[in-house]
Amino acid sequence: MLEEFGGRFGFSTELISPVKVRGERVSSSLVRELVEAGEVARACRFLSRPFYVEGPVVKGQGIGSKQTVPTLNLEAKPVSGA
Repeated sequence: MLEEFGGRFGFSTELISPVKVRGERVSSSLVRELVEAGEVARACRFLSRPFYVEGPVVKGQGIGSKQTVPTLNLEAKPVSGA
């Protein structure tokens, strides 16, 4: 379909091979599944960069501070497509 549109609207397309890491095809779905399963280190290998989350910090219940491990809480945002 893209090739057809390219001919019609004046752009070119190029087919590229899938990216593989350690013989496994890299995809956004795979990375999301790994993060959801808690396999963040493995997801980082597929991303070839650190995985991170960001968002506004919100007040929590202070449980971490009481256990000498201060933490911060990020505001939960709905995930599109979920």
